[in-house]
Amino acid sequence: MFQLFVVGTAFVLPNEPDPTRGRLLVFKVEDQKLVLVSERETKGAVFTCLGFNGKLLSTINNRVQLFKWETNELHESVHHLDVRIALTTSIGSRILTRRLCTHSTFLPCMPLREETSSSWAT
Repeated sequence: MFQLFVVGTAFVLPNEPDPTRGRLLVFKVEDQKLVLVSERETKGAVFTCLGFNGKLLSTINNRVQLFKWETNELHESVHHLDVRIALTTSIGSRILTRRLCTHSTFLPCMPLREETSSSWAT
């Protein structure tokens, strides 16, 4: 098994209130150096990168996205629209997000869709 290191970025421009572009950079270790093996542009700032069930879980602006690693590229497999996510973590096979408006949501892993409803937790 090999290890990959993922770095999330954002392009912050003075005329944009929120970043509209970012990147996911995937590196591997070769001869004790990090070597870039893949780069994927994103539609917003990457806030979180987390390993989840053999995939990459990331928060990009107002979305939670799950990516698969296939043929040396990241492929989007699931995404959920949300509002300002402050924290994302995983508990077992579930994804927990905490929003800035102070409530949390468990997101099910479902096939790619534009929107899902959220349930409030207190």
